[in-house]
Amino acid sequence: MAGLAQRRPRELRLQLNWPIDFLLDDVQHRHWRPAWGERPDSGEAAVELATSQLAGVPKMVPVHEHRFLPAGHGTFGHPVLSMRGSYIIYYGVDLLDYITQEFKEPRPERPDDWAPQATVPFWRDYL
Repeated sequence: MAGLAQRRPRELRLQLNWPIDFLLDDVQHRHWRPAWGERPDSGEAAVELATSQLAGVPKMVPVHEHRFLPAGHGTFGHPVLSMRGSYIIYYGVDLLDYITQEFKEPRPERPDDWAPQATVPFWRDYL
């Protein structure tokens, strides 16, 4: 039991880094944001430059697997985001909707006008 208790904080720290780590993996394989300037020729140099650009982006908190909410105050009602590198989509208009979408079978249908509004800087630009 002690091993499990020690493993959980380490796993949580890794999950807290997933949004950046997966995005950097995409950078290694050619993803680049124009706002970062000209992309270096090598993948390693691109990752190094992107790492410095990502230093101040808002932290995301894992909800379940690769589903995240922004950390901090003032984020109530923010959509849950499914985040895999540069591929980021809405997965629920808020935490309650996410739980319904993720765990209810069959999955509820979305209305045609469903349009959650992400407010977290930087990450919303990928939606």
